[in-house]
Amino acid sequence: MSKNDIKGQVEDFIGDKNKHTRKRKLVFDTLFDFVLENKQWTVAEEQDLIADGFNPLVLNFSSDFVDRYIARLFPRNQRTGILEVGVKTFDDDDGKNIKKILGAYRRNYLPAILIEQGLDFLIGGDACIYYPQNEHTGKADIISLDPRNCSLAFEGNKLVRFAHYEKFADGKEETIYWDMGIFVHIIDGVAHYKKNKFDFIPVAWIPCGPRPHQYEGRSKVLN
Repeated sequence: MSKNDIKGQVEDFIGDKNKHTRKRKLVFDTLFDFVLENKQWTVAEEQDLIADGFNPLVLNFSSDFVDRYIARLFPRNQRTGILEVGVKTFDDDDGKNIKKILGAYRRNYLPAILIEQGLDFLIGGDACIYYPQNEHTGKADIISLDPRNCSLAFEGNKLVRFAHYEKFADGKEETIYWDMGIFVHIIDGVAHYKKNKFDFIPVAWIPCGPRPHQYEGRSKVLN
């Protein structure tokens, strides 16, 4: 298969899933503006209120609700204020496994990633953590992806195809694509690919309260 064929396959997949990603992005944007930016009035409503001599009133308890929920998900040490991520593992007397796990946490600055994805999970309804193998160290890099820009395909509960598209402030574009046979990286329209040497896709898709047989989560804010 040529690079153009592979690139076309990736673009077709993202295109097929666009209706889902568009809907997810709309939900996320609306709820994030409501919770974090206090945008609780439509433009028309604000203009009507201002024209009548009123200032739009904002009573935003949702941000406090999310803060409390985040504190439950990721408790902090009461004395140090440091985010504590629990680790449960069978280990030997040297504690090598725990050292490896905590080392990965420190290396990837996991608390910041978890807080970011915790907000995605609670406000928007989905979280997405990407953990590809670093080519130089051989260890997993833990990366926070924006769930709004993800395309997914499942067989049962197993993720079998995944893509993430991002456009940066400088105009550059990047797409990563995985299926069970191949990994594709498209940067500024140029595709690079290699075999997927794993029997899985290194992505954790975490929906919040999905409906039965659905993979889209539901925002806690809506409740």
